[in-house]
Amino acid sequence: MVRQREKESRRVAASAIGGSPTRHVVGHEDIRERLAGVFRTGRAAHAYLFSGPRGVGKTAIALEFAALVLCDREEPTACGTCRQCLSSGELQHPDLHLLFPLPSKKAGSADDDEREFASLISSHKAALAHNPYMSSKPAKAKDIRIGLVRTLLHRTAIKPFQASRKVVVVLNADTMNDATQNALLKALEEPAPDAYFLLTTENEGGLLPTIRSRCQRIRVSPLTSHEIAGALVQSGTPEEQAILAAAMGDGSFSRALELSAANLSELQQRVIGFLRASAMCDPMELQTSASALLDTGHLPEEIALEFLGLFLRDVAVLRASGQQGSHLFLFHGFQETIQGVLTSYPQADFEEAVRAVDRAADFLGRGYTREWVLYALAIRLHECLGPRASSNTKSTQKQHA
Repeated sequence: MVRQREKESRRVAASAIGGSPTRHVVGHEDIRERLAGVFRTGRAAHAYLFSGPRGVGKTAIALEFAALVLCDREEPTACGTCRQCLSSGELQHPDLHLLFPLPSKKAGSADDDEREFASLISSHKAALAHNPYMSSKPAKAKDIRIGLVRTLLHRTAIKPFQASRKVVVVLNADTMNDATQNALLKALEEPAPDAYFLLTTENEGGLLPTIRSRCQRIRVSPLTSHEIAGALVQSGTPEEQAILAAAMGDGSFSRALELSAANLSELQQRVIGFLRASAMCDPMELQTSASALLDTGHLPEEIALEFLGLFLRDVAVLRASGQQGSHLFLFHGFQETIQGVLTSYPQADFEEAVRAVDRAADFLGRGYTREWVLYALAIRLHECLGPRASSNTKSTQKQHA
């Protein structure tokens, strides 16, 4: 079963990224060049803390830097072909130590528990090796165990096995409790000359001040939509789908990658159907379109409302810039529908409509009853659209109602 999970993780990740983390980090050239520069000139710190939102590349940058530290060749970047790079690229290097949160121990045999977690660690490392943008937390993971930290620190106290240096990568370091962090602190305070510690976190406040003070902190900012879209296209995603996924990715490549694998065109149709029902304020059609709108499969329900907000944004862009702004549309292929909405509702307040969608998404995220949220949103959208233009033909009314 574990082997099947490993194989599937590798297949999905390879189709999305296409290789090892040493050659496929998205963006952040300034951070990567700075790290390589200080290392090659002997000025690198022995501990770095990479912080930033989920999916922006903290793990990818840390693993790329780890490969550089272990590489045999004195080149600006890891060569990717030496013995060290081949091993570190698969996260199987004996001097590359990886720590990440694990689920709580189950009641029962300790031997069974250790075997289960050994399999989980192996499969998760294999998946991370092929897609460093996936979640660094396995399913139901809770925290980083103090026993694993102590074992790792014992290993780093001895000379390297294969390379000339050792690297410890701690993913989601804020999931360590105080006792575990204090165990790691001892190594950070007096690091071995050949040891490097790379920590990642989405929550710096979850780390002890003493841990933060012993690390050189690097803030990893969200990616630009252009960077994300380019990486998605390079990995084989159709350009229109890549642009839309990137716009909704909120600077997170992992989020955009997940969106790019979904049926976004079908969701676009549902969004237009809900807007049509809101404009007509037809209770029967609204009930059907509301249920369809939130049928997002494995994606969060809020995604559907983000799509709705983007569609209304396109209408607002068309009103502000005319056809000259059509190249800015995120709903490519829907220009006629966008034009129809603008023509049918010339007095509409599309900016307020977008704000109403944002508020509805917030309510959904806070756990409000989804049916009531959507009905309230539909009423507000009906008000924002205003009266329908009386000069439209019946065919236009039918198409853009």
